[in-house]
Parts: sequence; structure tokens; C-alpha cells
Amino acid sequence: MKTANKYLLIAITAASIYSCKKNDSIQKLPSKTYLTKKTYGDILENYHYDNQNRFSRMEYIEPTYTSTTTVTMYDNKNNPTEYFVRASVTNSVSKYNATYDTQNRPLSIVRYDSINPTTYAQGSSLTFTYVGNKQIRTSSIPGSSNTSVLETIFGDDGNFAESKFTNSAGVTTTSFTWSGYDNKNSYEPLLPHITRGGILPSKNNQTTEVFTNLITGVASTYTASHQYNADNYVIQTTYAGTTAPLVINYTYEKR
Repeated sequence: MKTANKYLLIAITAASIYSCKKNDSIQKLPSKTYLTKKTYGDILENYHYDNQNRFSRMEYIEPTYTSTTTVTMYDNKNNPTEYFVRASVTNSVSKYNATYDTQNRPLSIVRYDSINPTTYAQGSSLTFTYVGNKQIRTSSIPGSSNTSVLETIFGDDGNFAESKFTNSAGVTTTSFTWSGYDNKNSYEPLLPHITRGGILPSKNNQTTEVFTNLITGVASTYTASHQYNADNYVIQTTYAGTTAPLVINYTYEKR
């Protein structure tokens, strides 16, 4: 009997050690990075997440204006499919519904403007198509034949290469080209596409950007310098080429 008790004690001890090691391995799983705040000039953007770590709310705050975006529905891949935007000045509310393809890229974003607290009328809509490395966003309004198009081309490195905007008259009015990037982490992939109007994110942080007004032919060049945290995420960006340097600060947390 003593021998049996001895082997039982060994088995329990071994199981306990295995359980502790298993729990240690679970606790040591790497935490993910979440963007919680972005500030530039006198503008503040706060980002919030629910108990499943899904993006749930964004607050955009200016001295005289605020808007709040609240997500109410997600698909089975945690992409926001329904969200509401409330503006402080008019106290108006707009509802948005979004759909995605199998690669989690947006296919459509439809806006509905509130008529009363429970009724909404369809406003503008965005549709997205993809051709190779190009994302084509088309904006339209119900009952109108006027559409505008924003084409964004990505390089093989996963970063913006060029974008062009064509207005409802069919005139391409502006273009952006990006000729330089660092090799660090951009904050953009941490936020859903709805925070960028459906535009896909860049993998890294741009260092050189050229904006061209195709109507006047005037081109403006902007350069950006960055500071990073220990996880190689950008924590501060300073843009030169503007009237006064634009400084953007980013705050993160790990979960």
C-alpha cells in the first residue's frame, strides 16, 4: 500500500508540474499592440476596444467639434459591419453598413442619415474593386449619376505607391506619390478600414510624399521623420514641407 501511495504521489506531483508549465506557456504568449491615442495640432483621437479586444469606438475631438464612432455589429472575422457616427455640432447621427471580401478587404460602405431616432435614409455609398495591386474606391449618391473615383496603387512591399482622385465630371484633379518608407511598423494596420474611409493600410511609415494639383500643375513635397518604441511602432512623426512642422504623436498599449 505504501508503494502504491508513493507512485500516486509521484503521479500527482508530475501532473502538477505539467499543469504549471502549461499555465506558464499560456501566460507567456506574446501580447498584441493596440493604438489608443493619436494627437496632432489641437486634435485628439481616442480609440477604444471591447472585452474581446475588438475595435469598438473612436472619439475625434477638436476645440469646437467632436464626433464619436461606435461599432455595433461585427462579422465572424471581427470586421465592423455596422457603426454609428454622431457629430456634436448638429447632434446628427449617421449609420454605416460595411461588407468585406474573403481577404477582409472592404467591398462596400453605405451611409444612412437619420430622419428621426429610429428611421434612416440612404445617403452616399462607397464601393471597392481590386485589380492587381490597385484598390478602386467609387463614391456615389442615390438618384444621381455623379460618381467620383479614388484609385490607390500599392507596391509589392505592401505600401502606398500612388493615388489619383477623379471627380464627378471625370477630371483627375489630384495625385499623391510616395517615394520613401522606413522598415518599421505603421499604426495603420492596427485600426479597421472604416477609420480610413475603407482605404487599405500601409505596412510601413512613409518618409517622402509628393502631392500634385493636376489642374494647376503645382507639386508639393513633404518629408517625414519618425521616432519609434521598443516594438518598432512609430510613436512620433514630424512632417516638413508644411507652413509649420506637423507633429503627430501615437500612444499604444499591449493586451
